[in-house]
Amino acid sequence: MVGLPMEAMLWIRAAPNRVDGIGRELSAQREVRYAAALAGDHQLVANVTLPDNAALYRFTTESAWAARAESVETTLLLHARKRGGRMLPVG
Repeated sequence: MVGLPMEAMLWIRAAPNRVDGIGRELSAQREVRYAAALAGDHQLVANVTLPDNAALYRFTTESAWAARAESVETTLLLHARKRGGRMLPVG
């Protein structure tokens, strides 16, 4: 729909003192549709859209934020059944 056929979730592990900085950098990237801090095995999650596998590889290996992450796990989205958002009251 946005002209970028590759969509992925990035599950990022980071030291506590790096979570905020990495999150701010991710949220400034045009490829990132959604980013959030988490509690649990991963400290950040990001939903990204890119043109192809090569772009995804570059995004997860060459970006400044990636150099400060402890690890990045990637899950490719094959088909979205529902997108995020909130229902607003009518009127």
